[in-house]
Parts: sequence; C-alpha cells; structure tokens
Amino acid sequence: MFDEVIVPLDGSKASARALRPASAVARYLDIPMRVVAFHPPTETGDELTRTVCGQVDTIGVIERVIQVEPADGPVEEALISLLSDHLHALVVMSTHGYGRSAALLGSVANQLLAQTGAPVLLIGPRCDISRFRLHGPMIIAADGSDYSRAVLDMAADVTKLFDFEPSVVNVLDPSTTQRLDRARTGSGGQDVPRDSMLAHRYAADLGASLGRSDIDYRVLHDRDPAKAIVKRAVDGDATLVAMATHARSGLKRLALGSVTSDVIGNAPCPVLAVAPA
Repeated sequence: MFDEVIVPLDGSKASARALRPASAVARYLDIPMRVVAFHPPTETGDELTRTVCGQVDTIGVIERVIQVEPADGPVEEALISLLSDHLHALVVMSTHGYGRSAALLGSVANQLLAQTGAPVLLIGPRCDISRFRLHGPMIIAADGSDYSRAVLDMAADVTKLFDFEPSVVNVLDPSTTQRLDRARTGSGGQDVPRDSMLAHRYAADLGASLGRSDIDYRVLHDRDPAKAIVKRAVDGDATLVAMATHARSGLKRLALGSVTSDVIGNAPCPVLAVAPA
C-alpha cells in the first residue's frame, strides 16, 4: 500500500515533531523515509541542511533520504511535484511548522490533499507523540456525505496493514435525535435506533471489507462535533482519528465544515486526512 514515508520539514522544532511517528511507520513497514525541505533559491541551504540532518539524527538508525532543495515557488508546489513521482507515499507532517518556508498547516497540507490524493497523517499541536503507536483504537469520523466513503476505504486498508481496532463515529445534534426516536430492525435481527442507522451501515460496510461482523459504532450527541470526536478520542485512548476532507480553500473548509480542522488542532493523537478522488 505504502512504499515510502515522506516528511516535509522547514527547520523548526515544531515541524520536526512529525519525525517520530513517521519513522515508526517506516520501521514497521520496512520502507524508507524521505525527509524533504526547501529553501529560497537565493540561499545556499547549508544552514537548513545542517538543521534538518541534526533533527533526523535524533530518531536513530533508519533507511532514509534527505532532500534539501531550492524552491522557485510555493512549498506546496514543490511537494506536489515531488509526490507526482512517489504515488504510493504516506505523507506525515506537523500542523505547526513555523519556519521560513511558511506554516505546514494550511495551504501546504490542503493543496497536497486536493491535488495529489495522497493521504496525509497530521500531527496536531496537542498530539502526544511520545505515546504514538501503530495499534489500538482508531476512530473513523463519518458524517453521511460521499466524502465519508473515502475514509472508510482508507480505514479498511490501514486496519489490515497495522493493528488498529476501528470504531465508526457519527455525531448528531441532540435536537435532531429527538425526531429520530423510532427503531427499525437491522439485518442481524437487532433493533437499531434510527439515529444510529448511518453509523451502523458504515460499520457493516467496513466489516464486509475486513471480513468481520463486530465493528464497533457509536453515535455521539453534541452540538459541537469536533468537541465530541476529540472527547471520544481522549476517553477511548485512541491511537488515530481518520477523517475525510473536501481539501478546498484551506483546512478550515474541510468535509465536516470546520470540524476536521478543530479535531486536528485538539486531538491527542494523529489525524489521518483523506481526500476523495
């Protein structure tokens, strides 16, 4: 599925937070890690190279390639060009890379999602990288849009690849659930409350992809979906949150409105963002 892990850095300590999760993925899958950084063409890049190499050295021995190159245009354009030659890469990046190449959250991550289709593992400011692991609970946030289908496919793939335990989560406004107080009988004979029908269907679809019938699903009731998802991640000691995105004009306009952006900013674990074709 993935044949390389790509980590964009800009020389800042914040952007280097992505290195530990990225190296863990690369080691687990036995694939190389490619660290990329870009500098203005008017500079030699020597200082940036020394900084990036020093940051990479802290993660220990791992097969890696370090590319520090001049960028004639925006960083996102240079990364998009790079990814065109690495179609099966997983991009792992920090959401706070405040360096001379500009913040790594915003237009850079957004353009990668929009134009390459590559999944991006985002390390938010409240993500505890010391507890990062490739097993345990994975929350899959679905909202009923066509975009949620994209994250279900990716969730099935990473569940097979690693050792995650998926749980589908749908957040509803409490006022909506008051109008959905009837129940229907599910395919297995159980009563499924109508407000749980979406999550139940997605869990069944994911289970079919995995050859399982025991995929957990939850309906959360909150007027603030991001808050509910983050709370669920904290309470459930989640390893990963997976969400889909429109990847349009900025990460504040994601598939779940501002929800994905808020989850990335507050989640205790990484967020895997997926843009549908």
